[in-house]
Amino acid sequence: DGIIFPHAPDPVKIMFILAGSRDERNYHLRALMAIAQVAQEKDFEKRWLAARNTEAVRNLILLSTRKRDIAP
Repeated sequence: DGIIFPHAPDPVKIMFILAGSRDERNYHLRALMAIAQVAQEKDFEKRWLAARNTEAVRNLILLSTRKRDIAP
């Protein structure tokens, strides 16, 4: 059903939370890039909502096609 936030027109059904440390300050940028690429795939929301468990959601994210960022 999603989470209803105050003043939001619709319930939120998909949310990503990032946490990091000082020694990995730029990691969040690579993570955001990967999340954006995965979330823009055709039928992403439909496949996310159809996932039956945590492992299915994990596979949806990790096995999706995206441009890999090569760290220097």
